[in-house]
Amino acid sequence: MTNSLVARMTGVAAVTAGLAICAASYVESTLPIGCVDEQCAYRPQRPGSATADGFYALALVALVVAALGLGVLVLRLGRLGRTGVVAVGMIAIGAVVAVVANVVQALLFDGDMAAMPGILLPAVAAVVVGLALLMWVMIRARVVPLWAGVVVGLTVLLVPFGNLENTTVLLDIPFGLALTLAGALLVREAGASARVRNPGASALV
Repeated sequence: MTNSLVARMTGVAAVTAGLAICAASYVESTLPIGCVDEQCAYRPQRPGSATADGFYALALVALVVAALGLGVLVLRLGRLGRTGVVAVGMIAIGAVVAVVANVVQALLFDGDMAAMPGILLPAVAAVVVGLALLMWVMIRARVVPLWAGVVVGLTVLLVPFGNLENTTVLLDIPFGLALTLAGALLVREAGASARVRNPGASALV
């Protein structure tokens, strides 16, 4: 598999993840506001949404694919290093734990598993830290432009400040948009690279 093909697939996965994050965040924000901490004594939690859960699951799967793709690209450049391996591992493990926890909660606990915060928060933290580290590796390896890596790395730091129970869930959207933009840049650069290597080949539209 050529680098341009890996880059294109990685870019498509990043775009998919970014758009899915934006969609999930928006759907969650339209639901009735739930409770946080002491408020739960007199206010119910925000109701669940199968649509939002589906978008979040899609985003996490696509995010793992994108992270693995970026890892492959940097590995081929000989610039992955220990930091890159740790970053990809954190993203993959965190995403898998989050998806499995959501599935278990939906199927076995009717959408209300008491241990969910203790499972989900560390999983999300692992994904966030992993992505920040991976963007650092990407910038150093020059796989993505400096500004794109910085934007993704900074916006992902907003994610832990969001809460599914209120409007701060919309803090996921800047990261989703940044990820979409970075993925689109990868797809464009992969297409340009392929055309340079094969000037006589027909462009795919």
